[in-house]
Amino acid sequence: MKGFPIHQNLSTSFVNLSALVSHLRGLQFTGSVRVELSSYEAEIIFTSLNRVQAREYDRLAGRIAQGEHAFKRILVRAREPFGRIHVLRSDPRESAAYVKKAFVDERIASDARRTISGRGDTRVKGRFVGLKKINLKPIDDAAAVILATELLLTVSDAFEKIDLNFEEVFQNACAFVCETHTFLDPQNAMFVFDNGEIRLSERVTTSELFDGIVAAMGHIFDRLRSDAQYGKLLTFARHKVQTHLSSRHDEYARFGLNRRVYVLIA
Repeated sequence: MKGFPIHQNLSTSFVNLSALVSHLRGLQFTGSVRVELSSYEAEIIFTSLNRVQAREYDRLAGRIAQGEHAFKRILVRAREPFGRIHVLRSDPRESAAYVKKAFVDERIASDARRTISGRGDTRVKGRFVGLKKINLKPIDDAAAVILATELLLTVSDAFEKIDLNFEEVFQNACAFVCETHTFLDPQNAMFVFDNGEIRLSERVTTSELFDGIVAAMGHIFDRLRSDAQYGKLLTFARHKVQTHLSSRHDEYARFGLNRRVYVLIA
């Protein structure tokens, strides 16, 4: 994230990152704190609403993650020696816009854009914890999982606003649609969405992955639609999905997924 440097090259050996974050929040700071270690990068982004969003990229683990668990890991990793911390101030609008973007290493993202074929039968291979395993060929497999994770996190954020546990709701919806999307069956744990991360232990196509996710989310939306007390939540969730789809339109188009996913806001 770009911004005006306030502090650069602070040593992790001497800086208490947790105290620094608390101090910056007290100042209602907007911008980011960047942590750099060997094979590890992370950002903590501060918005005008005095909220923080944490994102990390662990090259050794092959993990790209965001959210509360990522934040906790960043605080732990920032205690390691020989790392660097940078503090950058940015405009509140820039911080808010940046939070909405995917946190993906630019090299991976650019490679994905070049290699995505746009076909709907791309395979999603291996086992993922978030992106715990990225030794994939071609890279568009990883890009598909990133996109699916973003879609789920988008709706999860809407549920978080009213303290509803989206992961539990989504798991129940998976159980409801698993007769037609067998890999979603919670009993066999072939697909798990937990702590903001996706785990897959069987091979499915990109089309199958998104068809299943859309079916489960469609079931959730139908249940919200049938209960008047959740009308505002449904409206907000659909708005969040629409914003996400607009910002990722080209990626969905390359995978040939637009018709499949846009039914959520039709």
